[in-house]
Amino acid sequence: MGRKGHDLLNVTGAVGATVARIKTLDAVPEAVANFLAQHNLPAEIAMAPDPLLERAPWAQRPLLKIRKGPSDGRDAVSVSAAFAGIAETGTLMLASG
Repeated sequence: MGRKGHDLLNVTGAVGATVARIKTLDAVPEAVANFLAQHNLPAEIAMAPDPLLERAPWAQRPLLKIRKGPSDGRDAVSVSAAFAGIAETGTLMLASG
């Protein structure tokens, strides 16, 4: 990864976001469950409706409660797919609509 990729990871952490580097979509449920456990959070997430996220094997984590839809502001953790990131600001680009 080039210098800009490292900048994105550093800046996102500085603004309170977490980035997990995974190799395949199959690893997403485990990465989410690990994040929740590491931060002593309940096994509950809000998940944006997204065809990519829908293909992840969520059934591998049957104890993970997934509420699909936008965050209502009370969710401790939400999962969204980003299609781009801006290294200088830590901004993640998400599709809406």
